[in-house]
Amino acid sequence: MYIKGINSFRFFAAMLVLVFHCNDGLRQVSNDLFYAYPILTKGPFAVDLFFIISGFLLTYLALNEIKTHKKFDLKNFFVRRVLRIFPLYYLIVLISFVSIGMIYPRISGQHYFDFSMSEAIWYYIAFIPNVAIVKWNNIGPMYSLWSIGVEEQFYLFFPYLIIFMTRIKRELYIASFCFLFYTLFYLGIYHHLIDVAPWFYQLVVLTLRFHFLFFGVLLAVLFVNYRDNLFFRFIGKPWVQILIFFAFAGAFIFLPVRQDPHNFIGTLFFGLILINLGRNVSLVDFEWQTFTYLGIISYGIYVFHPLVSAATRLGMDTIPVFRQLIFKQVWIYYLLVSLVTFGVASLSYRYFESYFLKLKKRSK
Repeated sequence: MYIKGINSFRFFAAMLVLVFHCNDGLRQVSNDLFYAYPILTKGPFAVDLFFIISGFLLTYLALNEIKTHKKFDLKNFFVRRVLRIFPLYYLIVLISFVSIGMIYPRISGQHYFDFSMSEAIWYYIAFIPNVAIVKWNNIGPMYSLWSIGVEEQFYLFFPYLIIFMTRIKRELYIASFCFLFYTLFYLGIYHHLIDVAPWFYQLVVLTLRFHFLFFGVLLAVLFVNYRDNLFFRFIGKPWVQILIFFAFAGAFIFLPVRQDPHNFIGTLFFGLILINLGRNVSLVDFEWQTFTYLGIISYGIYVFHPLVSAATRLGMDTIPVFRQLIFKQVWIYYLLVSLVTFGVASLSYRYFESYFLKLKKRSK
């Protein structure tokens, strides 16, 4: 059930987040190091792509499991999600609290976090890091964990949604309703049409972006049940695919940053590209060996890069020659953070995550 090229897009999304956070981190050093180039400002858009891919793959696998085995194994679903997500997530939380919360204050003589670790730790143990970024400003390298928390929160009701919509045999209607209802709810909050408390506004707008996960669910339902209909055959035509790629690139490059309604446009075209990948008719073969491997370790890239970036900035603060070099050749910062992150993520995948992935395979 592997979809060729999907890992390359995972790597693409992970790199967008990495360069976004590098750019934002350098702004903390000096505004002279911050650049407003589109490629450096698309981190939020990349997270939306991650959500779509996740919703699509989860639904695709679940529907195929139901068609093959006539049932959906709830226990197996939760065990596999825990084994894939929890170990690395809690490892990052541990490393962050020890290095940034305990070691850094002793080295620098000043605190990094603006919260009490004894209070904040429970938010991360309970897997609600998205609430933490609303409650406190300076989360540091743990900031990117908010999206991992949102996905886990989505997993709490996703399997029951799948069971319900397949049991009543209304997959398309239920998936469409969930996507449209939550999208309207989100836009109502976003545009202040629904009156809510300020903290809840921030929580929804910044983190609870379930509409993109639901969009992935809807795409998978359409793909599994209608993959050979006239519309999908039409978007698979070479000339249509070229238009879709140009439209996606245009939305990616020219539409404003951090404006959620604009993200809908880019993610819509990405959804069409995803369908063509699933149907194996993509005009471009994205199954590139290097990108595929980097996509496989993209979870590690996503969670380790903030720590690597923070360590690199600490190096700039303590090594004057290195600081001068970055100010003269800022691209070295991006290259260094990328290469070190790739190395750390690769080691993590091979020597840490692989153990739990083997347990995950046994749980099938």
